[in-house]
Amino acid sequence: MTGPTKVDNVAQREHAKRNAEPDESQHQPAACRVALGCHRVFYITPKIVCKISLLTLLALFMCLATVLRAAQPQWSVQVSTNPAGPRITNAGVYVDFAGGSDSNTGASTNSAFKHCPGDTNATGNAAATVLVPGTNVFFKSGVTYMLAGDGGTLYQAGINLFWQGTSNAPITYTSDPNWGTTTNRPIFTDGYTSNYIAAFFANGVPMANLVFSNLEIGPIGGSAALPADPGTGVHSKNGYGLMCLSTFQNITVANCYLHNLGYTYNTIPMDANSVSQSDGRYSAAGIEVVGSGTGLTVTNCQFTHMHTGIDMAHTANTSNIVFAANYFHDFMVWGIDVAGVAGLLDYVMISGNTFAGMGWAYSPPNWMGYNYDYSPHQDPIFWRTSNTGVTNGVHNSICGNTFHTTQPNEVFTACMFLEYAPSVNIYNNLFDVPNAGLSTTGQNVYSNCCGTVITNAWNGGGAPPILISYELDEGGTNRVLNNTFVVNLTNGAYNTAITWESPFTTPQALWPANAYLQVENNVGFSWTANGTSQGTLLVIGAATNNYPVSQWTVDYNDWRDRGSGPYFWLNNSPGTNVNGSLAAEQLMGLDPHGMTNDPQFVSLTFSSSTNSAGNSYQLQAGSPCIHAGVDLSALGLPGLGTGLNGVTRPSGQWDIGAYQR
Repeated sequence: MTGPTKVDNVAQREHAKRNAEPDESQHQPAACRVALGCHRVFYITPKIVCKISLLTLLALFMCLATVLRAAQPQWSVQVSTNPAGPRITNAGVYVDFAGGSDSNTGASTNSAFKHCPGDTNATGNAAATVLVPGTNVFFKSGVTYMLAGDGGTLYQAGINLFWQGTSNAPITYTSDPNWGTTTNRPIFTDGYTSNYIAAFFANGVPMANLVFSNLEIGPIGGSAALPADPGTGVHSKNGYGLMCLSTFQNITVANCYLHNLGYTYNTIPMDANSVSQSDGRYSAAGIEVVGSGTGLTVTNCQFTHMHTGIDMAHTANTSNIVFAANYFHDFMVWGIDVAGVAGLLDYVMISGNTFAGMGWAYSPPNWMGYNYDYSPHQDPIFWRTSNTGVTNGVHNSICGNTFHTTQPNEVFTACMFLEYAPSVNIYNNLFDVPNAGLSTTGQNVYSNCCGTVITNAWNGGGAPPILISYELDEGGTNRVLNNTFVVNLTNGAYNTAITWESPFTTPQALWPANAYLQVENNVGFSWTANGTSQGTLLVIGAATNNYPVSQWTVDYNDWRDRGSGPYFWLNNSPGTNVNGSLAAEQLMGLDPHGMTNDPQFVSLTFSSSTNSAGNSYQLQAGSPCIHAGVDLSALGLPGLGTGLNGVTRPSGQWDIGAYQR
């Protein structure tokens, strides 16, 4: 299977080394138990689990002597007042669904369990095993692990996450690179048979200090072939990779491949609910977190064919969230969904991810399911704080990401759809979406509002098609810095690069007094053919005669529209729009150092085709954008001082755009 490269970490190499040695457990006695006249039972854990049985104190010493003669380097004694079965300490638990047995010890590749501890379908020793901090659970590479579920009414657990690690000794679920088909990960699937199974599930149990690495999850839910048409949209059949409905602390998901979760077709008998949510359940997701905590990292994972890649809804104060170096593509509605339910959200970093071809499958004219005018609302990044009592800190960043369109007529609501004023710093991103927004008017309620790079959501009407969109209901500090936007404004009157609006009511609301916008050092470039521009590169909207220029810092940008339309639009509804050129913008005190020059990219070989990702949007020598920006190092944003190409921005000599020459 395809996916990110497997990682051979230190723990895996150590366990591979141990498994290459003779299996000394064959020469050690079976576990011994001793009752010492009370309800307390002692456990000894050398390399294998050695369980003290109800014999005699003398037998205890005999067992200890045997262990010591085996010359094992480490052993420990643990106490339990309610033993649930064998306890594994600082050792590996091995799982081979195809060739293992739950009656085995699970302590080596030669005595692997069939089921993972926590799977409600486990029996015998596998069911009795309790995982403790420091345990590594190794699944045999290339083996398919069939998830049967536990019969839950809303969601079903494949493998329950009952146990927690510690900060220095996490519990890790991974694969052994030297065990099994080493070119493939272990595969977790239900074979398209069940509803609402989560491969790994923490339901009301705190998730703390857990690591998931080198796993493949999917397909779960959905179907292998298009289901029969009942004459209306079929009911959703969602699946999940990792689901947490609890608090969390220090969770890492790395080097995993997640795919085919729930229905992902875009033709009849699908409708919007078929590929989304129904009956109050969450939409299919690779990682679903509904709770609060600190420390969630998802890195170097691949997500495809599911509603949402990463869905995080914080229900109380939450911080230290990192989504980095992941790949999201094809048949997805949202890549990353950050939804505020309650509490403060701060120190979120969405960095170094690639979003490619996400907008074509469910967008006009490609959506061919039922209720054509209600195809899913699509955004690679959707960030919303719609509930009262939700606040955002000032340390949230979306930086160093790339966005590409890969299909003709690829339409989405926005590359970034920011709703109800999250405070976000957006910088060093490349938005290469020249095929966005080329839809036929009238086919879809989103047909006139798709293709935007960044947008803020409005309270009423349709959302504008933008690369970055934002709605300022509750204020906030927002920065759009050193990004490169490559769009095509030929078709779609609402296609834009950046749209920032106050709430779109009738009349449009005043710009909030505590809402601040900084747009600096950006390149906005449109492939528009001469005389055909219908969209706008920059849109700022507020109520009639409400121009709070003192709250807008817009400067040092290069806006290059090769068409004849205006690149700047101060939306004012109802009222008079300021709609025009750089000169019109500068009359308002905006972009005094701005320009409309050709940025002179290194290579535009693939033009605005579906292969535009092959273009190089770095700057040629002699580009007017070189050293033409403002030094923003005083902001102290992590990584802002380094271009998307890894080049450090010299003091006082910052280039305009995502790349530094």
